Amino acid sequence: MTDDAADSAARNLAGQLGWPCFKRWLTLPDGRVPTFGSGSLFVNGDDLVVKGEKSLQLPSAASVEERFDPEKFRRQLATEAGVVSDPPEASRVQRAGEIPGLIYRPGFITEEDEAKLVALIDGAEWSTELRRRVQHYGWRYDYTQRQIDESMRAGELPAWARELAQRLVDEGWMQDLPDQVIVNEYCGNQGISRHIDQPRVFAEYVATISLLETWGMVFRRRNSKRKVEIPLERRSIAVLTGDARYKWTHEIPNRKTELLMDQHGKRRRVVRSRRISLTFRKTRQRRNA
Repeated sequence: MTDDAADSAARNLAGQLGWPCFKRWLTLPDGRVPTFGSGSLFVNGDDLVVKGEKSLQLPSAASVEERFDPEKFRRQLATEAGVVSDPPEASRVQRAGEIPGLIYRPGFITEEDEAKLVALIDGAEWSTELRRRVQHYGWRYDYTQRQIDESMRAGELPAWARELAQRLVDEGWMQDLPDQVIVNEYCGNQGISRHIDQPRVFAEYVATISLLETWGMVFRRRNSKRKVEIPLERRSIAVLTGDARYKWTHEIPNRKTELLMDQHGKRRRVVRSRRISLTFRKTRQRRNA
C-alpha cells in the first residue's frame, strides 16, 4: 500500500469512528476584523492568545479548513486497542473495526487496471431492467423472486472477471472461486436500497471492487439503530463475511453529493458523477426451474 493510500485510509477511519484527529484552521484576509465581547486578544509570535471570551465578525473571504493530524491518529489508535483489528502484514488488509467481518483495502487495483476494466465493461452490453444499468456474468439473478435457477445461466465469466476471481481466491479474499459477477453502474443520485445478499443463493464471501469514484456505503445492524457509513474508495475492495454478511444490511444512499476528505485532510462536498461496482459471489446449489 502506498503512503498516500495509507494516509487516506487513516483519514477515512478517523472520520468514521469520530476520533478527534482533525484540526480546524481559520484563514483571514488582509484587513480589519471587528471583535465583540469583554475579553481581549493579542498576537504572541505565531499564536493568537484569547483571554476571556471574544467574538469575531468574520469577513466573507475568511475560510475554515479541517486538516488531518497523523500524530493524533497514531496516539488515538494506540489507545483504542480492540476497536480496530490489526491487519495481517502479508496482505496489509484494512479492517473497518465497527463492523465485524467487513474487510476493506484501498488501492486494490491500479489506475491503469481500472481504465482497462472500464473500457472492457463499457464495450459490453448493459441491461436496463433496473433503474440502474447492470451486467450479469455467470448467472443472472431474479430480483423479484430473489433466487437463481438453472434457466438463468449466463455463460462463462469474461476474461477480465476470471482473472480477478482467481486473484480473490489466490490472495485469500474469498474461499471459493466466484462463479457469478454483477456489474452495477450508479450515476448521479442513483443508489441501491438496504439489503443482504440472499444467503440461500450466495455463499458467505461477497467481494466488491469500486471503480471511477468514491461513494459511501451505509451499513445498518439488523434489529438495531446502529448505522455506520464507510467510504468505498475508487479502486478499493470490500469483502463481506460473518456478521457483516449476515447481520448488517448495506446500501448506497440516493443522494447527489459525497462528503469526502482530500489528500490534505480537508472535508469537501463532491458532486457525484458515475461509479461502477464489480461484485463477485459464489452461488450455492441451484434448483431446476
